Amino acid sequence: MHSRRRTYSVLRILPSYTAPLDNPTGSADLVPIRILEGTPTVSGQALKPESSVHITKGVKVSSALDLLVVVTH
Repeated sequence: MHSRRRTYSVLRILPSYTAPLDNPTGSADLVPIRILEGTPTVSGQALKPESSVHITKGVKVSSALDLLVVVTH
């Protein structure tokens, strides 16, 4: 059985900026670490503290926050 490899990244998304996130090698989980301002969204859907969003295609993240991205290869 093969274990899946994971890559971890932390991003800071600045106020009034929309960051495109794409993962061509697999899926990813987006976990808000700290909300700096406003209500962050992932492609228009609210990203709530103490939750995560699983993505399998490109999305746009907006508002000001620190975000943990866990990519599964």
